[in-house]
Amino acid sequence: MEVLQANSYCMECRQWVTDGSKHECPIKHRALIDTNMSGVADRLYALGVVPMIAFYGFSNDADDTYRLRISIDLHQSFIHEVLGGLPRGWEYCRDDGRINSLEFNDWHSCFEEDADARVSEIIKEFEEFLDSRDIEGTRALTLLAGDQ
Repeated sequence: MEVLQANSYCMECRQWVTDGSKHECPIKHRALIDTNMSGVADRLYALGVVPMIAFYGFSNDADDTYRLRISIDLHQSFIHEVLGGLPRGWEYCRDDGRINSLEFNDWHSCFEEDADARVSEIIKEFEEFLDSRDIEGTRALTLLAGDQ
């Protein structure tokens, strides 16, 4: 099971930011993400659902099996589910009635040797879901349902 460290990523120019003082894009376009989450971050950003932090981890179940958990904290909170119904395992997380993050909690346990493949599978499925969203329609919803 590969252990990743979150890095600063600019969703405006789609580059990893190693030295923030030399990067020209405003900081509002950056997120702290695991390296394999850049595709999800780019797609969310294009839809107007801007992530601040995106990472994953595993919880250890009985019998040396693991369950995947992905968490995406959003830059802006929403009063409505702007992405529509989410794929199986994904949910909107609320605080004071406002959506402030997206989470995936796996229903499927896997062994350590299968963990990296499971992460890739779930990320690819979520990217495909995000690709199926209407960009202009979702952006309009984020304007209506977002922080005022």
